[in-house]
Amino acid sequence: MTDIKSELSNRSKIARVQQVQAAKAYKKVFAPLEETIAKNRQARQGLQELQRLAKIDDRRFPTPGRLPRFPTVKPQIRSGSFLRVFVPPYDFAWTDKSSPILIARGAPAVRAGKDTGEFLAYSDPYANSTGSFSEWTAAGVGIFFRPISTSEWVRFSPLIKYNYAWRDRSQAGFTAHSSGYLAIRVVSTDSRGGDMTIETDPRFQIWNDGTGWYETHSDYMDWAFFPNQQVFFPATSNRLYFLWIWCYVNADDHGDDFAGSGSWARGWLDSVVLFAVTEEFT
Repeated sequence: MTDIKSELSNRSKIARVQQVQAAKAYKKVFAPLEETIAKNRQARQGLQELQRLAKIDDRRFPTPGRLPRFPTVKPQIRSGSFLRVFVPPYDFAWTDKSSPILIARGAPAVRAGKDTGEFLAYSDPYANSTGSFSEWTAAGVGIFFRPISTSEWVRFSPLIKYNYAWRDRSQAGFTAHSSGYLAIRVVSTDSRGGDMTIETDPRFQIWNDGTGWYETHSDYMDWAFFPNQQVFFPATSNRLYFLWIWCYVNADDHGDDFAGSGSWARGWLDSVVLFAVTEEFT
């Protein structure tokens, strides 16, 4: 999963550059308005009151809770097309983020547990910077898999439940953006761990949002089943396979600016793999 860090970091750098450029332009556009507000006590109080009300609303932002209890499933191997059922504990857990010191309000920025199958990514730029900022977080769990045949097709189908919350808010033109994705990635290597090949790597958008001017957008969903839950790939017993289920969250904003203006973004995606199935077609 090391190439994921480079991919998400490049996206985050681009987003931050765009955020800084946009903020400079907006400050020029709104400079006359700032002068007017600075000279008018009622206007300053009105803008600050909007900020106070927005912060009250922000305190209602949901945070990731404790993982619910779900019915248990036992690992199985079934005949026919050769079906295998994998359950926690899985083989691997992985987390990464754009900076090792990232934090988030109300929960860790990332977590993953191979014993439970749960993984969380939470991006909260306002908690980590006082100006224009962009960040990403990612987490997932993985399963080791080796086929039985030298030439076959494999169906990989994880049963995923997920929940999320996000909010983007803008005042006086500054922009805010956030997005969250679930993903399934199949990677193979030779028997010595070399010659890494990405067999399939689909990404599934959960949300992708942005605000400007005086907008506030948000959404929250409690635990639900993820609908896109299978991929197919060609496989051979001569190679080793690593089946990853993971997520990532991006967010960028400007933070606080003059007299309550600014932009703020945050979002998290919490998921659990209850069990996973491989079906081999030889």
